Order: sequence, then C-alpha cells, then structure tokens
Amino acid sequence: FPSHDREAAVVDIALVEVAGRERTLSVQIKPSWYEEHGLGFITDPGTIAFHAKNNPSFLLNCEAVGHTAEYAVGLIFDFLSTIQEAEETEVLLYMQGTDFDKPILENLFKHFDIPFPVHYQNVRDLRTLSALTPEVKYIAGRHTALDDAYHSKDHLLKQAACCPFMFKYVWGFAA
Repeated sequence: FPSHDREAAVVDIALVEVAGRERTLSVQIKPSWYEEHGLGFITDPGTIAFHAKNNPSFLLNCEAVGHTAEYAVGLIFDFLSTIQEAEETEVLLYMQGTDFDKPILENLFKHFDIPFPVHYQNVRDLRTLSALTPEVKYIAGRHTALDDAYHSKDHLLKQAACCPFMFKYVWGFAA
C-alpha cells in the first residue's frame, strides 16, 4: 500500500506544545491491536525497512509498552482539548506532511466516531514551511515520534524568528 493510505497503521504518536506550559504526549499503539480488530497492519514497506535497519526493536517495543488505539485516541483528544481550553485559542497542529499524517490520524479518530479535534485550516505542513525558509536547517533526531516532535518544535521556533511573515504564519497572528 502507498504510504499515504489513510488506512495505514500508526503505532508511535507524540505531541509537543510549543507555547504555554509546553506539555508533551507520547503514546504507542500495540501493532497487534490492528489485527485483533480486523483492520490489518497496513504499513509503508519503506517505513518498515527504515526501522528494521535503524531501530530493529521498534515494533517489538511498541507491542510491549503500547496501548489500544481507543486509549491512544482518547489521550490525544484530551491533550489537544486541554491545550485549547487552557490557552483559550484554537490549536494549530503542525505535521510532517498534511497528506500523510493527518489522514491517518483522522481515520483513527473516525474509527471510534470521535471528531478530529483540530479544524482542517489549523493543520499546517512543516515541509511546506521548511521550503519557505531553506536557510533554517532541520536537524533530525533518532526518528521516534517524541524525538521528531521535539526537533520539529525547535525547527518551528527558528522559523518563526526568521522574519515577520513566518512569525505570523507559525503563531497565527501578527508580530
């Protein structure tokens, strides 16, 4: 299946708040949950090959410490709702590609009849943002969800400091 398949399995999810209290959330879903619920464990072969080479115990670790998808979705929903209520503003969600991460995550929410808590216009693509500021280099981490989230947060803050337009785009308001 292509990597942009909205039915693809997600097993490692992390969110890092950029402003406010800088809360973090990291949750893993047991790969076996997908099979147990007749969904199949659909993944991108390139992703599997990457982890087999760079982090061979990744899927085993997710199976060992992971949760059900319903539990993970509840945590994500609560995390985003808490930020939105505490900051009294709409949450802006930055992802590594809105055509990949968002449809997969949104599909997981739909599976449990839970509305995706972030409006589509508030989901931003870090790759597009990076193309607008090529002088701000992204420094990759170990390629775990939490590590990627922290590196993306740092990259986003550097981009916001780059120029007034980027500040407005990143934060959603004028400098």
